[in-house]
Formats: sequence, structure tokens, C-alpha cells
Amino acid sequence: MERPKGISRDRKKNTVRAVMTSIYVLVIIIFHIVGMIGFSTSAKDLFTQIVPFHLLLMTLVIVLSHEPLNTKFLVFAVSIYIAGYLVEWIGVHTGYLFGTYWY
Repeated sequence: MERPKGISRDRKKNTVRAVMTSIYVLVIIIFHIVGMIGFSTSAKDLFTQIVPFHLLLMTLVIVLSHEPLNTKFLVFAVSIYIAGYLVEWIGVHTGYLFGTYWY
């Protein structure tokens, strides 16, 4: 009995996907552990300044690890971004939601 031609290719694709998923998880774990350690030391000010870069990296990991990248995912991601931005804006400018705070 002959094996269908696509099986070997699918197996390789699944192996590559599993390796990439492991790399993404490892990156997330390492960056969060380094962040927790950094925020509990005297380097807290430095780590506070690099939080935006950490958030961008985590966003990149989420986008790269999501399959398939399609319009539905894009609409979801943009909706979450807009909702988060609005919540922050309302919180900072009105004091509602989280009490009074500023950046």
C-alpha cells in the first residue's frame, strides 16, 4: 500500500509548528521571569522604561504564533487594541473605572 504524497509534508509541517510553538513559549517564559526579577531589584526604573518594548514583543509572538492569519483575527486584534486604548484613556482622563491615576 502506497502512502499518500502529502503525509510526509504534513508531518514535517506539524513538527516545525511544534518546534516554533516551543520557542514562542520559551521566549514568553524567559522574558516574564527576567521582568519579575528586574522589577524586584534596584533596576526597577530601567525595567519600567522597557515595558513598551516587552508589550510589542509579546504582541509579535501572538501574531506570529496565530494560524491562520486572516481577516477575522485582524478584526479581533484591532478591536481588542481599540477597547484597551479607550479604557486607558477613560481611566486616565476621568478617574472612572480604576480611580485617579496618571502617567
